[in-house]
Amino acid sequence: MLTLINMNKNESIRQWFNILEREGEYTNILVYAKKDLDGEIIENSFPHADYDGISAINQFLLKNNLSQDNIEIKIPEREFPSKLYQWLMFFKFVSRLPYKSASWNFEPTGWEPYKKPTTPKARAWKIVSKKDTKKIEANAKSHKVHLNSYLLYHLDLSIQKYLVGNEKQRVWFMPVSLRNSNDKGKSGNLVSFIDIYMRNQSISDVNSEIRKELLSGAFFGGYIGFTLGTLIGQTLLEKLVELNHKMQIRTGVFTNLGKWEQPNNTFRFGGIPPVVRSQPFGALVGGWLGELTLNCVYHPILTDDHTIAEETLENWIVSLLRDQKDI
Repeated sequence: MLTLINMNKNESIRQWFNILEREGEYTNILVYAKKDLDGEIIENSFPHADYDGISAINQFLLKNNLSQDNIEIKIPEREFPSKLYQWLMFFKFVSRLPYKSASWNFEPTGWEPYKKPTTPKARAWKIVSKKDTKKIEANAKSHKVHLNSYLLYHLDLSIQKYLVGNEKQRVWFMPVSLRNSNDKGKSGNLVSFIDIYMRNQSISDVNSEIRKELLSGAFFGGYIGFTLGTLIGQTLLEKLVELNHKMQIRTGVFTNLGKWEQPNNTFRFGGIPPVVRSQPFGALVGGWLGELTLNCVYHPILTDDHTIAEETLENWIVSLLRDQKDI
């Protein structure tokens, strides 16, 4: 029988983030908004232990007295299968460990763990015009792939100049929303994830890999992993988090908040996901009133230079707009 997500499990997820914060990691979600293209930017942060991207934006609207009326969020709906199937997906996930992504080619910044977390400085945000958004969507359609796959494929291309050897594996952490129509407005961190392994395969292969992972329900295994704290206790969970920094070395996180529509709302939204030292790059995309917003951030262990984030974002957009029929 299918059972919907248990909201009480959020306490276990909070344990993970509390440990990361004690390690000096900045785990908040940053949400930006501005009234128009040249308007003043409003910025708020929300603890990822209590909010995922969707609930953070809803809370942002409340905090800034912005209307939540008639908001439509286009995201897939998720229901949980049996507990047995969730555990099967968890063991499948564990069987892939350990894995390691290509190293980043940056000089050491001197960042050290176990100090007070600070907001990452190397971050950038770009609103893509409706004209360019339509071109990007058309490019994805011409390759017969999902827009999400097209975005990740070109993000992966755009960061390879910063890696040591682009022939090496890149592993992307991709959050998967567990929300359904009954809880789109609720607070809480209602997400799991899948891992996408990339090594210069075609865009069609990337699309097939993402589709396979989603259809298999692989993210249910990730959800079990998030809730381990309630089973193994705080001490063992702390050791597990430290072990994860060595066994799960990813290139970064790529998250898509879906398409948002709200009549008469002229605000544009953006934001960045949390990044940690073993997953030191983050990118977030969303669709707002027919325009894509693209965002990226580097962990301070790599760089504090915001111009590198801006360059990465610009390279990503150029790659997306280029109509490459041979990929």
